[in-house]
Amino acid sequence: MGSYKYSNGDHYEGSFANDKQCGQGRIKFTNGDLFEGAFENDLMNGPGRLTKANGEIQQGIFENSMLK
Repeated sequence: MGSYKYSNGDHYEGSFANDKQCGQGRIKFTNGDLFEGAFENDLMNGPGRLTKANGEIQQGIFENSMLK
């Protein structure tokens, strides 16, 4: 477990493997969106919940950072 703040302002807290987001975590994007769930290879992969800055919620299985 750890955290990392990217140069663009995004902030990730969670598990890492080989210096990449992997396992359970959460990322707060500079645009105000928040994703909580599974990561693999620095992408949202697996079950999770994306809460957008406008209040819209996307929940389900993500594949390559896209909701399936």
